[in-house]
Amino acid sequence: MNLCNLKHKYAVMGILIREQSWWGKGAALEVINASVKYLKDKYLIEEIILGVKENNISAIKAYQKIGFNFGSSKYFKEESSNVLTMILNTKSFG
Repeated sequence: MNLCNLKHKYAVMGILIREQSWWGKGAALEVINASVKYLKDKYLIEEIILGVKENNISAIKAYQKIGFNFGSSKYFKEESSNVLTMILNTKSFG
């Protein structure tokens, strides 16, 4: 799977905050916002796709706060039945 495709203007994103002392402090939001801005401005990426476990409610809320919505993409297939696809259209990103 291509993680970034400049021809089709999409990127697949993943993030893991392993250190529990950073959980709930906005670190993921900061990293994702900076990554989205960079991909949009430098590479003209229009769609960012990610997979999130359906029971990871805090991550889902964080992604929704940024502007990700549930959906499907021809560029990304979930490898597990408990993983949801979320997509951000960078044209609507601040």
